[in-house]
Amino acid sequence: MMDFKRQIEKLEAEAAECELIARLAVDKPKREAFEWLASRYRALAHDMTQELRKFSKERGHAALAEELHGHEIMSLDVPGPRRR
Repeated sequence: MMDFKRQIEKLEAEAAECELIARLAVDKPKREAFEWLASRYRALAHDMTQELRKFSKERGHAALAEELHGHEIMSLDVPGPRRR
């Protein structure tokens, strides 16, 4: 289980890094690409957290499910890249 939590933390760190790169990007396509990547990393972290919570409850790992309940994924409402 701890490996999953580490993976979630890694995805969140990747999202934060992409957000930083997006904020620092000078050109619009690069900024939009990194905003999109950040939103995907956040979505993956969120999905993994939800599945791990569900699995923990189903298997009777109440302590882990409770710990994950306090683990909130930072949301970033970033539109996907515009298609031309």
